[in-house]
Amino acid sequence: MSFSAEPTPGEYYRDTDLEVNFVVVEMDEYEGIITIRREEEMDTVAITLDDWDEMTIEPADAPAQNFNMENQFRADGDEIVNEVEPDPDADLFDLSEEE
Repeated sequence: MSFSAEPTPGEYYRDTDLEVNFVVVEMDEYEGIITIRREEEMDTVAITLDDWDEMTIEPADAPAQNFNMENQFRADGDEIVNEVEPDPDADLFDLSEEE
C-alpha cells in the first residue's frame, strides 16, 4: 500500500522500494527541497518535491531509543540504586542566578 502526503518535518516514513526508513528533517516549500536523513546514516540528503511524489512511501514509527540502563542503575532487592556519585559541592536546589 503506497502513501502520498505532504512531507512533515520530524515525521518518519518508509521508502518501500528501497526498504529503508527515514525522517524528514526540513522542508523548504519555496525552493521545493525536502531534506531527509535515512536510518543509520548521519548525513542528510536533499530531494525535490517531484522526487517525493515519485517515491513509494508509507508512514513509519520513530526508531526505538536504545538506553543502556545497566550502566546507570543497579537493582538491590526491590530497591533501585543510582550508581552515579553526586557532586557534594553542587547545590541542586539553589535556583537563584549568580550576579
